[in-house]
Amino acid sequence: MGLTSDQADALSVLVDRAKQLRQQQGALPEGWVHDQAIAACGPIVAKPTSTDRNGWP
Repeated sequence: MGLTSDQADALSVLVDRAKQLRQQQGALPEGWVHDQAIAACGPIVAKPTSTDRNGWP
């Protein structure tokens, strides 16, 4: 099973921010990826799942 569109969007933003921060600081702070991933996933997990089986997924 792949990522949902919300998950893929959150991952893309996280990767872009990590690249930008790494270029600025040379390294990511310890725990940064974990903390950012938790913050990005919270709203996704809180969304109710669709009961419509006629569409994607």
